[in-house]
Amino acid sequence: MVVLKKYSRQIIPGIIPLFLLLLATACDNNLSGTKDIKLQLKARSGDVKAQMQLAEKYRRKYPEKSFYWFERAAKQGDAEAMEELAGCYCFGFGTSKNLKLGIKWYMESAKKGNAESIFVLGWRYIAGEGVKRDINAGVKYLKEAANKNHPEAEYYLGIIVLDGDFVPKNNKMAIYWLNKAAYHDVCRAKFRLGEIYYEGKIVEKDYKAAVKYLREAAHSGSTSGQVLLGLCHEKGQGVKRNFSEAHFWYKTAVKSSNEPLALFYLANTYMKGIGVKKDFKKAVSLLTQAAEKGHPASQCNLGYCYIKGDGVEKNPDEAFKWFKKAAKQNDACAQKNLAMCYERGTGVAKDDKKAFLWTEKAAKNGYASAQDMLGICYEEGKGVEKNQNEAFIWYEKAALQGYVPSQEYLAWCYYEGRGIKKDFKKAFHYGKISAEKGNAVSQRFLGIFYEEGIGTEKNLKKAVEWYKKAAKQGNKEAIKRLKELKITISAPEK
Repeated sequence: MVVLKKYSRQIIPGIIPLFLLLLATACDNNLSGTKDIKLQLKARSGDVKAQMQLAEKYRRKYPEKSFYWFERAAKQGDAEAMEELAGCYCFGFGTSKNLKLGIKWYMESAKKGNAESIFVLGWRYIAGEGVKRDINAGVKYLKEAANKNHPEAEYYLGIIVLDGDFVPKNNKMAIYWLNKAAYHDVCRAKFRLGEIYYEGKIVEKDYKAAVKYLREAAHSGSTSGQVLLGLCHEKGQGVKRNFSEAHFWYKTAVKSSNEPLALFYLANTYMKGIGVKKDFKKAVSLLTQAAEKGHPASQCNLGYCYIKGDGVEKNPDEAFKWFKKAAKQNDACAQKNLAMCYERGTGVAKDDKKAFLWTEKAAKNGYASAQDMLGICYEEGKGVEKNQNEAFIWYEKAALQGYVPSQEYLAWCYYEGRGIKKDFKKAFHYGKISAEKGNAVSQRFLGIFYEEGIGTEKNLKKAVEWYKKAAKQGNKEAIKRLKELKITISAPEK
């Protein structure tokens, strides 16, 4: 009994702190069981790994406790803990928001080589968030993080040198960094590379390479990648043409995000029967969803549906409404259609001046058929004073884009000297281009040129060939001339 009392004096003082620690641990409402208690004991004794484990364990439900353990670990010099603590301060997680302290801890973590902290400092300096904006410092940090194989840093560095906004443009380095990011499974990098090879602006166009990256992006869940991959299948670019695959990827993109662009392309498959049976009602439903989200091309196509009555009852007022919405977003096709509404009085009172103004907007946006229409406005004085010189200028712009009716008009302008000095050789040149594209008027026109030797040498055989082509399309003047030449012709195509 005496021995027991003797030893109890030595044991009990050591047991009491341990008992209190166990009691505190047991009172923790997020931990239970022997393993959790051991983790608490390790963390409280200064074990950084245990502190980080506890911080992660508390992250979702108990942010204040998570912050506490991140802070404990950070103060022991753990770089990852410092980075986590910095995030807590910057976003107000488990503590009051304090950007100054957040940046301080990112700096401390970066000094220890933490790639994530170096990356965050990079974009914060570029954006000027929590620090004074310093592009050079930002790019320097991004390069440092990228050189440590930080995937997001590789991606952003690739974009920065591609755009050339903050540093000299360097397409070769852009491809290098984007490839590294793609290798590290950054979905956006895969899509961007696919887009680069598809467009062929900074590298030689390579549809097969584009499809490779786009397929990876699509399988990683990139909506944009799914849409562009669908387009490759639809057009047979870099892959065998497959309408079913195109429809599949457009549909997958819609399921992934319901984004307007995906809705637009899926609607187009139902409108044209691409890989699926035509269904105008489904097309209209999809276009309406995209149009209501503000997608201009969908708004324009929806306007067409209301004009034609495809999948919906004809409604000129609705057509005008959607054309106007898209036109105000600078959609050239919608601007031209809106001009036609004003010209014809479709869903709105006729107004030649407004028709001219919207035609001009579309023409200046490079829309070929609108440039042709603007030429007609100037030639006929519709909504503007007659001006043959201006008419010629706009016919020429459209003709140079390959717009066949304008090529025909341009031939006549050179032939008659309308808005330009007469030039029979150029008249023949544009007449031939238009004729070869199947324009019946130009085919008959070319027949005259060959027959009379205008702008070219006389050649009756070729003249007859072109008269026949025009006659086959039902051109009355060509039919009449062939009869005069006593040339037998086949019945016009219906």
